[in-house]
Amino acid sequence: MKTILFRCGTEFQSVDNIYVKNIYSGFIEGVADPKINQDIVADFVQDIRQRAWQGKPYLLFSAMQDNAHYPALPEYACAVNLRFAEPVHHPDCLMSAATLVWFQQQNPILHGFDLTELIRELHWKDVASDLSW
Repeated sequence: MKTILFRCGTEFQSVDNIYVKNIYSGFIEGVADPKINQDIVADFVQDIRQRAWQGKPYLLFSAMQDNAHYPALPEYACAVNLRFAEPVHHPDCLMSAATLVWFQQQNPILHGFDLTELIRELHWKDVASDLSW
């Protein structure tokens, strides 16, 4: 994995957890309508919320693809848990952490994660929460 670098300079070279799901797996044929797409996003975020630092995933959006009927979500839902050794809001805490969720078209295992591009303009303090053990 490439270095994950936020605009503020906070940098990660490793992650705690990575989750990947092919969101249209199981669809026999056809195109998901906007309601189904909303449900897919909500279900994935809810699933990740149970694994997220303090239950607060941060959802990053990328462009949806147009097809003949409705805009389609990118094929893969991804999430990552990141932890930094310093707090960003409360100095009495021991660390900061964030869970980021995004969708991408290419298989992230074969083609890499789009996360590095999506967070380029983010500041760690805007997505992270402080934690203590």
